[in-house]
Amino acid sequence: MLAMTFQVTPGTGLDRLWIFQGNDLVWLPFPSDSTNELQDPNYQYTAEHAIELSRMHAGMFDVQKIVKKLKLQTENLEIDPSTGRPICWYELDYRVNENEEWTTVDDVFNTSPTQEVDFTSIYGVAGRRLKFRIRGYSRDMLKTPAFLAIIVSTVMRVDVKNMYGPFTFRVMDDEKVKGLRESEKEYTAAEKLQIIEDWGDASNDSMLLLNSVSSLCDGKMIFMNVGNRRQVGFKRLDGNEFTSDLHVVSVTFQEA
Repeated sequence: MLAMTFQVTPGTGLDRLWIFQGNDLVWLPFPSDSTNELQDPNYQYTAEHAIELSRMHAGMFDVQKIVKKLKLQTENLEIDPSTGRPICWYELDYRVNENEEWTTVDDVFNTSPTQEVDFTSIYGVAGRRLKFRIRGYSRDMLKTPAFLAIIVSTVMRVDVKNMYGPFTFRVMDDEKVKGLRESEKEYTAAEKLQIIEDWGDASNDSMLLLNSVSSLCDGKMIFMNVGNRRQVGFKRLDGNEFTSDLHVVSVTFQEA
């Protein structure tokens, strides 16, 4: 920009802000009757405008989103009651992923304060990243549609992790534990329960390798979730016949 000056126009005509930029001389209209252009009847609206939103991904870049419904919150949308034609209205385009071509929604938005489009008839609009363009139109230069918000109702699908179990087993004093490095050591029931608790601790970020006679879950990397724990034998209780603590424990495995 090389120079700029303001021109006051006598009468009701709009004032002008002149700008000399490069080899071009351009001007912008300014209201004459008021400092607020919305209160100057000579400062008219343009016939159309467009709002292009940024791409939406909800912070989950690689997750497929399916748009079920979309709603626009607006003001000043109007239909001519004598002809049924819209006076102020919006039209909507969208594109998904890296597509450069816009797809136009058939529905015309001509009702304020809200109007909804249902995409379930075409099984939703699906993509990892979604982008919308809202185009506004007016047949009356003293009126304009106003866009306030867009509400997008989506379903997101993430990879399903398999669950195995529940598996129920006993935990008892003085039984050797197979699979542990100290295989000859005889653990107490309390020590075994503590090992199970440590394996199932959510703050422990290590995974477990599951070996099973079932091919369904053999060789899977899993997290262990500890479920019900019930003590059925009490060696410390006076007058009973049990010589060992005995617990029944239930666990499930979640694929990592």
